[in-house]
Amino acid sequence: MAAIRQIGYRWPHLSSWRNNPVSPADTPPDPRAYQDLAQSEARYRTLVENPNFGVFLLGPSGGCLYVSAKIEELTGYTADELYNMPRFGFRITHPDDQAVGMRAYRRALLGHASQHQEFRLLHRDGSYRWTSAACFPVRGDGGRVSSIQVVLQDISERKQAEEELARERRIADAETVVRLRIASMDHARDLFGVVAAIGDQLSALHVEHDSCTIQIINSEGTDFISCSRKDAGESNLRPLEILHSLSWEPASDNVSRYPWVCDVWRTGRSSYVPCTDDTSPLPQGLSLVDAAFSHGTLALNRLGVNAFDPAQIALIERFARLLTEGFSRFFDIVERDRLEGQLRQSQKMEAVGEMIAGVSHNFNNMLTMILGNLELARSETSGDAREFIDDALDASTRAADLIRELMQFSRRDDKQMVSVDVVAIVRTAVRLCQRTIGEAAQLYLAEPGYVLPSVHGNASLLQQIVVNLCLNARDAIEAIDVATPRIDVEVHDVVADSGRCIRVRVRDNGSGMDDTTRERVFEPFFTTKAADKGTGLGLTTVYGIVRDHGGRIEIDSEPGSGTQFSVFLPVGEDQSATPELASPRSLTGKGETILLVEDEAGIRHVLRVVLERAGYCVIDVEDGELALQLMRDQAPAISLVILDLSMPKMSGVELLQNLHPLFPDLRVLIFTGQNVDLEQLPGASDILTKPAHHHELLEAVGRGLGHV
Repeated sequence: MAAIRQIGYRWPHLSSWRNNPVSPADTPPDPRAYQDLAQSEARYRTLVENPNFGVFLLGPSGGCLYVSAKIEELTGYTADELYNMPRFGFRITHPDDQAVGMRAYRRALLGHASQHQEFRLLHRDGSYRWTSAACFPVRGDGGRVSSIQVVLQDISERKQAEEELARERRIADAETVVRLRIASMDHARDLFGVVAAIGDQLSALHVEHDSCTIQIINSEGTDFISCSRKDAGESNLRPLEILHSLSWEPASDNVSRYPWVCDVWRTGRSSYVPCTDDTSPLPQGLSLVDAAFSHGTLALNRLGVNAFDPAQIALIERFARLLTEGFSRFFDIVERDRLEGQLRQSQKMEAVGEMIAGVSHNFNNMLTMILGNLELARSETSGDAREFIDDALDASTRAADLIRELMQFSRRDDKQMVSVDVVAIVRTAVRLCQRTIGEAAQLYLAEPGYVLPSVHGNASLLQQIVVNLCLNARDAIEAIDVATPRIDVEVHDVVADSGRCIRVRVRDNGSGMDDTTRERVFEPFFTTKAADKGTGLGLTTVYGIVRDHGGRIEIDSEPGSGTQFSVFLPVGEDQSATPELASPRSLTGKGETILLVEDEAGIRHVLRVVLERAGYCVIDVEDGELALQLMRDQAPAISLVILDLSMPKMSGVELLQNLHPLFPDLRVLIFTGQNVDLEQLPGASDILTKPAHHHELLEAVGRGLGHV
């Protein structure tokens, strides 16, 4: 470069000295100087004609003195055009970069070189190229700067690579923001925040848009719901809150109105409409992009024709792929919320069940005395008085049945649980309901076309599930005016998280339920019906039976959209479908001695009278301590013990624990108002639940004593 800086801007060609007369002053000093000059010119020609560099010279006033062929190529102007171009440097430099060139030019005029000055060189067609320039002062006689020499190198490819790298970093940073937003999701509604984050980051990456929306498509491709920042209100949160799976019944006409959404999802190919017209369901004049992800599409629109270029569409597709990660997190949250909801409901129902067990025990004691005394009174009367007693007995029996229904909610009873055919049970229940429902609604049963596995359960209780659900559906339909009332019952086998199950689904097109009703629907005595239309125990009983069969029940309901109950029963092992029938038992005794242990004096009195009239000898005591002492003294004379569980001083359970080791062959009949299983009471031979009619008591005593 030192040689270049020493060479003037109009270096005469050597041939001019050969062909023109010269004065002695112009004559080279000697041949050696001539040779040096030729070598210097050759070096200069090699530099300025290098195809990788462009060279031009500027005069002190800024005019062009010399341009190389590369400069002509980079600017699109001929050398003559450039020589005659006023303010040459400004004309070929991008306006935003002119300050860079001016600083380098002024430094050169002051005798200072500048290197690595980057600016954009304008082409005459309006395009530009990035260049890196070195600017050197060229000194003339006396060492004064006579011109400015600029050497350019085209660095457009490097700049493009740097811009691509910087853009990729910005995109990666934007993706990180979205991923962090996804990771911070804690509720289904937080999906709206993810949509907002995607929209914000796309805007920051210069993908301008008016709307950013996620369309979530069901697994059948028959419906979808939309989720955008502007939709984040309570009315639009509801679909997300109840989205427990991707399989749901169509609830809108979205698929028919916007058919391209499902096409994009199925094919995985994006759709771009550069301008909507009057045939579109959307406003006219929109540019619309839909990009697929695992569970739907990401859609952006903007008012204007051809508002998105290919690079922007590719970026939208890239963010759509992020949503696949987001929906994995989303359904983790949905599943967690579902399980937490089940846990809360289970805990609440368990607490209610414990309360019911305590209250029912007290009611059962009172009903035992009422029923027992009424039956004794009936046996002593005739005529009109007996009719009055029959009415009281009937009312007492209904009360006892009501308590039994209530206790079913908190009972866990495995008795009479055998291998049963659910399809046959449902078929029988539907036939019963058809007679009950009548013309209130059309009842349809959909059975599978193949044999389903059996369920370990109680046939009558499982039948009660279907009957109660169908009657509840009938009541929901009667609550509103339905043009075509119908109840659909379906039976299928499905694979759930807990394994293979039989699913019984009862669906109606009745009034539906709001959130409050749906949360309380299984609570005892909760009802939305009139006081004379139900007790509020139908669904409570269903819940208890399903739980006792190791299953679960789900509700899908919206006000005005009907209700669907889905009961899931685990498939059981094959067992005998018919329980062994008990042989008839005698209701009279043979003078056997029975020890009656009961703290309620009224119950002791009634039971003593009934048993003595049946031919038994009765010894009655009011607590466990007295009973234990009596057994130690008179054990050989005692044939059977009738034992209450809830007593002061020593409970029935404690007494049983003391008696069993001492008298392992002793027959003990548990007579209680509590929900207990025989397996929980080692040493007990049978359980009779309060209240009981006289014949039920005598049958249980006869079984205990082995009477046939």
